[in-house]
Amino acid sequence: MKNSTTSIEGIDIEIRKVVLKTFETLRKSNRNLTQNASLDKSFPSEQSSKAIGVYFKKRKFRILLTYVVLFHYYPMDESLRCYFFLDLQDHLEDNPDSFWLTVLLEQKELFLRWLEIQETLTRNEFFSLIVNEQNLIETMSYVTLRFEDRLQRPRKLVRRKGYRDKGTLPDSSETARRQEVLRDAYLTQLQFTVEEKRDIRKQEITLFRDFLTKGKTLEPEHLMLFRIKKGI
Repeated sequence: MKNSTTSIEGIDIEIRKVVLKTFETLRKSNRNLTQNASLDKSFPSEQSSKAIGVYFKKRKFRILLTYVVLFHYYPMDESLRCYFFLDLQDHLEDNPDSFWLTVLLEQKELFLRWLEIQETLTRNEFFSLIVNEQNLIETMSYVTLRFEDRLQRPRKLVRRKGYRDKGTLPDSSETARRQEVLRDAYLTQLQFTVEEKRDIRKQEITLFRDFLTKGKTLEPEHLMLFRIKKGI
């Protein structure tokens, strides 16, 4: 961590203290988060048993990083922690700039290792922008449980004689056939592009993981992508 003389073990302890203080603040103030974050491990398990996932509303990097902090440090019911991990992973993977944060979800040690070597956040910035009571509580309000949709009353069956959708038979003209070919070609190219981007991200995630665990060397563009260094 840039401009920090505190050991990573000391940073770990400081994060724990702030998160625990936030937890106690919410408990003492009797603030009921069951309608929002529902992360408190003391909340009834009945609610978590009805949930089918967790929804994350924000995508700003500061908030995404706070999600990672909450996952590793905030005391929550284990079933909720499982939902939190799986859905946050999906949430991060959809973000072209922050998909690599999924690696920091895998192990707290990887998160602390990144925190130790990155030079984009100073210690003061980290604790003033990320790990402080106000931001933690605010970020928790962006986390909501997802429940199964209630069964809706079936629509009334309407019986009709004959075929209703008349006049929609496919056009066999040359123009229609060409449009169909172009449409198929476009969809094929689009699918190819999506798969290419997905493969590149997988490779970059592997690079980032190997960098943190094996000390592999990264190119300057990856050092910036993974927010280890600012513009080089």
